[in-house]
Amino acid sequence: MYDKKNPKDTDVNADTYNLKFSEHDEEVEEEFPSEEEDMSSGYSLQLIHHLITETPPEDRRRRWLLELRRSILSDEGEFSERIQAIQQEALRIHAEMEAQIEKLTSPANRIGTLLGLPKEDIARVIVGGSEYYANLDTQINPKTLKKGFSILLNDAFVVVGELGYNDAGPIAKIADVMPDGRIRIGQEPNAQTVILERSADLTDVKLKPGDEVRVDSNYRVALEHIATKETDAYALEAVPNIPWSKIGGLDETIQRIKDTIELPILHPKLFSRFQYSAPKGFLLHGPPGCGKTLIGKATAYNLTQQLRRESGEDVEEMDGIESLQDVVIILATNRPDLIDPAVLRPGRIDRKIKVTRPDADAAKDIFRIYFTPELPIAAELTIDPEAETGDETPPEVIPPEKAVEDLIAQVVDEMFREDEDNRFLEVSLRSGRRDVLYRGHLCSGAIIESIVQRAKESALKRAIQNPDKESGISRADLLDALAAEYHESEIFPPTEATEDWLKLLDYDPANVVKITPIKTEKRERRKASGSRVI
Repeated sequence: MYDKKNPKDTDVNADTYNLKFSEHDEEVEEEFPSEEEDMSSGYSLQLIHHLITETPPEDRRRRWLLELRRSILSDEGEFSERIQAIQQEALRIHAEMEAQIEKLTSPANRIGTLLGLPKEDIARVIVGGSEYYANLDTQINPKTLKKGFSILLNDAFVVVGELGYNDAGPIAKIADVMPDGRIRIGQEPNAQTVILERSADLTDVKLKPGDEVRVDSNYRVALEHIATKETDAYALEAVPNIPWSKIGGLDETIQRIKDTIELPILHPKLFSRFQYSAPKGFLLHGPPGCGKTLIGKATAYNLTQQLRRESGEDVEEMDGIESLQDVVIILATNRPDLIDPAVLRPGRIDRKIKVTRPDADAAKDIFRIYFTPELPIAAELTIDPEAETGDETPPEVIPPEKAVEDLIAQVVDEMFREDEDNRFLEVSLRSGRRDVLYRGHLCSGAIIESIVQRAKESALKRAIQNPDKESGISRADLLDALAAEYHESEIFPPTEATEDWLKLLDYDPANVVKITPIKTEKRERRKASGSRVI
């Protein structure tokens, strides 16, 4: 061990620390650094150098100092290489960070549309609706640029890149093609007419009025011709099977339509002899749900049936019609006051047919279409309650046809009854008059169809719950359906907005001040208070 008081007596040798010396120790011993190298060395090496010079050559500790110096020099070399590698990595990271900071803090490039190249190094561009003469970056080849390309401009409005044709953009319909090839668009009412240039790829493309083109976002260049395919999006795939017999309560309206459409087509020679010009179109107007759309479908069906009865020659002649002069236009609306008067002038719409709400007799006709004797009806409806029967005499059976007629009459009477329970709307007019509308005033074919449908649902649920018991549609089913339809129907607006209710009523909107629905809850409270005993 090392003895501080007597270091010479310390029993220490090279084997104690498992030291192995090089065969060239003597050579290393002679390689002392110069004074400048010694001063530039670390403090530890300076101390070791000093100890080596102060230690006699025959002292074995000198060899330890030499080995220590060699080890420190080796470690310093490795450490220096490691420091150098770390410095290089730090420089690389620093350069990347500077590039990222420059990228994040540099202004965004503007995107414009190339309108042309007046000179080889000058571009005419449009950005945000403004035109510029912009310089081209020296790295851009002008031959690669085409009119209509999307181009990049830096903060100094220098073209620094191209993006090709934009893949998206608005679609416009060509109104006219000018002699020099430019395109005019914007024939819609109140729309601005715009003249477009053609992109480089559309220069030799044949375009005609009615074609569609894709336009750049600045509305200056037509970029692409959009190929359109004729479709029958608004045509019926098949003529619906709706004969005139399926429309009830509109006999007068149907006859006017027959006179307007069917007769000129079925008797063209006779009409030509009288030099009678067939009407070009007619307007069906009236409250919703009263059969306007149904009349249009029935017209198509009945014309088809009539034409099939004609000779094949006549049918072929009719199939060749392409002129709009041979087309009859049918318009249907519940707000004719909102249609442009120019559309309704004579020569365009020659007939204006009002489809009114059904009265009590018309309502019965509509009920007969949806509620037929073929439907299962409750057994009590087929028994005559007034017939005298004995113990051995079976009850008199009422024919289904008469039972259905009696039930329809009862439901219609309930619908058109004008009493407190049937009050539905109160209409305030500008004259100061107030009209009370009852349920019957808001009757329509759609409501009657829905009433029958609700009654069928009630009878079906009852039959499902009691499959062994024969059941059918009862008087209660129809009366409950009537009350539910006027209380829950989606036909009637959920709010008191006058504008919404005017669509349903046969009133001049200019004369109506306010429309107030009479809620079912208020009627129930009045009935409850009237029956209270004090």
